[in-house]
Amino acid sequence: MVIQKVDRDKVESVKKFEKLIENKKGGAVLLQVQYPDKSKRFVGLEIPN
Repeated sequence: MVIQKVDRDKVESVKKFEKLIENKKGGAVLLQVQYPDKSKRFVGLEIPN
């Protein structure tokens, strides 16, 4: 599984993913993920403080 987007921001590296998640502490994000079979899904994730 590969995380492609956090909310509407494209994830190009682990460092960018970490920065996007850090900015959402105490809130929620919507991740777009791609599975090995190339299917894509959205996953909601609550970020603790």
